[in-house]
Parts: sequence; C-alpha cells; structure tokens
Amino acid sequence: MSKAIAKVIRLLNIGAYKNIRANLNVAFPEMAEDERRELAFRNAVHTVRFGIDFLRVLKHPEMVKACTIPPDESIREIVDKSNFILCLPHLGNWEIFGQAIPCFGFKAAAVAEMFRNEKLNTLIENARQHNGLVIIPRKGAGRKVIGALREGYSVGFLPDQNLSPADGGVFLDFFGLPAPSSTLPALLAQRLHLPVVVGASVRNADGKFEFHFIQLPKTADEYPDSESLAQALLKANETLIRQFPEQYLWTYHRWRYIPSNATDDFAKRFPFYAVKRPYPCPEPLMAQGACNNDTPTTKG
Repeated sequence: MSKAIAKVIRLLNIGAYKNIRANLNVAFPEMAEDERRELAFRNAVHTVRFGIDFLRVLKHPEMVKACTIPPDESIREIVDKSNFILCLPHLGNWEIFGQAIPCFGFKAAAVAEMFRNEKLNTLIENARQHNGLVIIPRKGAGRKVIGALREGYSVGFLPDQNLSPADGGVFLDFFGLPAPSSTLPALLAQRLHLPVVVGASVRNADGKFEFHFIQLPKTADEYPDSESLAQALLKANETLIRQFPEQYLWTYHRWRYIPSNATDDFAKRFPFYAVKRPYPCPEPLMAQGACNNDTPTTKG
C-alpha cells in the first residue's frame, strides 16, 4: 500500500515530494542523480508507512512494545547513574520511540506540540501516555521540563526543528548549511549537569523498530558553551540520519531561512522554499559549514 501511494505521489510530483528532492539535493550533493531519485522514492514510501503506523498506534498503543526491539544494554552504561536529556531527530518513528521507551524501564517525558482540535489532542495524548510517557505541552514548557528533570524523568526533544532567531534560535550547521536551531536541550544539560544522548528508533528489515543511540565524545559540561554543545548534538543527529537517510523526514522545510548576510552564490545552495530573512549568520559558519571536529560514537 505504501509503495502504491508513493508512486502516485511521485507521479503527481506534489509539494511534499518536491521537498524531498530539494532537501536530498542539499544533504547529498555528492550523490549521483539516479541514486538521489531512488532514495527520494524510498523516502516517500517510508513517509507514507510512517503515517499508517501513526494511525495504528493511536488506535492500539498496546502494540508498541511488541513491535520494538529492547534497547541494547550499552545505553545502560550511559544512563544508569542519572536521568538524561534525549535529542531525537525526525528519523525512523519518533512517535514509537517516545511511547516505547517507558516500556523498557525508562522514566520518560517529552515536549510535544498541542493541536487546535481538542478531541485530536485528547486522542493523541491518551495514546502517548498509555505506556507511561509523560507529555509536556510545548507552550510554557521551560519550567515544567526543569521540574520533570529534577524529579528524575528523562526528557526528549526534537532538535532538528526550525526555531526562528526572533524566538531564540541560533544558526547551526546541518548538512553543510546553516539552519536556525534551539539550544534549550544543551542549556538544560549544562545547567543541571545531566548526560545528553542522541537516539532514534529505526525500522529494520523485519519491520520491527530498533533503538540506536549516539554518545558524544565529551560530557555536556566539557563543552565551552551551550551553542557548541547544541552544534555537537545536531551533528550527532546528522550522523544517525546519514546511516538511515531513507527514514528521515525530508518533507520538512529545514532550511527555511537564508541568512541576511548570505552572498548570492551562497544563497543558491538553499532549497527552493527558502527565503531571505533579516537574521545574520556567523561568517565562519557560512565559510566552511562550521563542522564540529568531535566524532560521536554510535551505540545501538
């Protein structure tokens, strides 16, 4: 079913498919065009399947544990001494990750966007909390997140979302282009002296979901500031995405803002949906992609 729907999406070249193609051009410029085209189709199939899985889990949240392989014991070495901050890219199925992680002994909470439709909010919140996940509404989340962390909960964030510089976002390197991002997970990790981990639940060949984790090469406190830690986390996100590029949310407008100080040539590297905004970006970031030299270690 997913393949059939993806073929229609590709044939009609609807907006979501255009976004996939444009974002893959940004992320993998070294890839042959035929290879990117094939990857775009596999990503469309995954995106449709994600939507189907999302609806199934809403109706049957009890199925989450059965379709998930328990996390590798190596993650226990990282978190046994403390709760932690978890940074998830929109990779694999982050909904299943959040709902499944409490099934394996983690006391977990997640920051989530609320919808305008109250009935839909109730349905989604009930499903998310069925297995023990605590939901923190994004609006006014700051104090509640700190409270949850101090009560021993591990809290999950999705750091690969756009946060306008007008709202506190900073430009960080993501696949070689600056993208406005939140530093909140990094700020909390350093302020509360907590470990921070990058992870995802990715579908394997058998159709089940496997947990993959990345441990940064340094503790949060060893990074000089929250921005450098946030950059390391985003690069770790990128590492996971490069391992499973067909399962990432390439439909998203990740490179939405072109920095105000970008040259015309630099601006051409952005996808078609990007617009120039009055937010300057540090020159070194544009000059060389501001790649963090620390190499993360994969756990999974």
